[in-house]
Amino acid sequence: MNRDMAEASIATTSFPKHSKWGIASFALGLVALLGPLVLGLLGLAVGSSASDKNSIYLLFAGVMYGALFAWPAALLGLVLGLVAGWRPAQRKFYARLGLLLNLLFLVLFCVLIFIA
Repeated sequence: MNRDMAEASIATTSFPKHSKWGIASFALGLVALLGPLVLGLLGLAVGSSASDKNSIYLLFAGVMYGALFAWPAALLGLVLGLVAGWRPAQRKFYARLGLLLNLLFLVLFCVLIFIA
């Protein structure tokens, strides 16, 4: 009986869990990166035809509107990724991946703002 309980406690405590804040940071990074792309493609599909010369402008406008609504999510994901990265005794894979995705979005957003 004691041996079964010891094995069960070793099995449950041997691997640390993923940080919930790291997973949230990763999810917000995905939303921030994919949201503007989906809106851009939706604007392109809805508002243009094959002979329309303004299709690149519709794509750019959709991406810009999506990015304007997604940057607060990326900023929150960046903060959550930093906090999750500093928490001890938890896995940091999703925190680092979320940090990378949110930083990538924020850099691309700044480049997009300077282009526009």
